[in-house]
Amino acid sequence: MANEDRREDVALDELPYEELVRRLDEVVQKLEGGDLALEDSLKAFEEGVRLAQAAERQLDRAEQRVEVLLREGKTESLPPHGTLPTRRDDDDADDEELPF
Repeated sequence: MANEDRREDVALDELPYEELVRRLDEVVQKLEGGDLALEDSLKAFEEGVRLAQAAERQLDRAEQRVEVLLREGKTESLPPHGTLPTRRDDDDADDEELPF
């Protein structure tokens, strides 16, 4: 079951951010409708959590790309998402504040 969830998370990471938000909105509408059985509500909630986590990962990657551009003054294209090194929490103390 855990391997299946990881495969689904990888598949979600491949979707465009806008598609994740659209699908998350659909899940929220289903849940707010109140017409789902308890088990269906739980499944929809789990799907919503996975969608929200995938969207957050994409936003984190976008933030990392912006930080690289600002720090290094690069104007050429950066590698596609998922290829930048993962930022460690202890690196946060050295980061400059973003101008926005």
